[in-house]
Amino acid sequence: ETIMQMVQRNLVRLFEDDPWLSGTSARVLGGQQGGR
Repeated sequence: ETIMQMVQRNLVRLFEDDPWLSGTSARVLGGQQGGR
């Protein structure tokens, strides 16, 4: 696992704790990863 993957996973975890950030990150990450 690369450092960037580790950082991204930690950011996703942080975003999911915040309702507003969760909606924003879902759109951003969804565009990169095609959703979950």
